[in-house]
Amino acid sequence: MRYPLTFAGMNHEFYAKFQRYVFTTRGHSINTLSAHVKRLKAFLHWSERQDIPVNRRYQDFEAPERYRGVDALTENELLRLAAVDLSTPQVRAYVAEHFEQAERELPGGRPIVTLDEHHQRLQHVRDKVLLCCSAATWACAWATPTAWTPSTWPAKWSAFTPTRPACSASSPTSTTCSDL
Repeated sequence: MRYPLTFAGMNHEFYAKFQRYVFTTRGHSINTLSAHVKRLKAFLHWSERQDIPVNRRYQDFEAPERYRGVDALTENELLRLAAVDLSTPQVRAYVAEHFEQAERELPGGRPIVTLDEHHQRLQHVRDKVLLCCSAATWACAWATPTAWTPSTWPAKWSAFTPTRPACSASSPTSTTCSDL
C-alpha cells in the first residue's frame, strides 16, 4: 500500500516508513537514505519559506551517514600517471580538439592562453599532483620504512625520493632530525 505524501504528513511515522522502504524495498544503503533525507528536508524548508504549511516535525529527521574511506591512488596508478607522455602527437591533438581558444582578453585583465601554454599547464598540473602524492608517500615512507623504495619511483621523482631522517630523542618531549 502506498503512503499518502502530504505536507502535514511529514512526521515520525512517515520517516519510519520511508526508512523501511529505502532499506527493505529498495535495498539501498544508509548513505542513500541520508542523501534522500537531506533533499527532502531542503525541499520542506523551501516550502515553508513559500508560506506552504508544513509539519515542522520534519526538522527532527536524521540523515545518518557511514564513512566509506578515501579513494586513494595505488602505487601502480601513480606510476602509470607519471609515465604518461603528454608530448605525443595523439595527446597534443586531443588537447587541441578540446581546448577552447579565447577570442579576447579574459576577465580581470588576464592574458589569453595559447594552446602551447595550455599544454604546458597540463604538464605542470600533472607534475604538481605527482609532487603532492610523492610528498604524502614520503611522509608515509618516513613513518613506515617498508613503503615504496626509491628503485620503484620514476626517474623524474628522484629529487623527491624519501630518505628516512636520522632522528634522535634528545629528551622525552623533543626529537631532532638531521635531514629535515
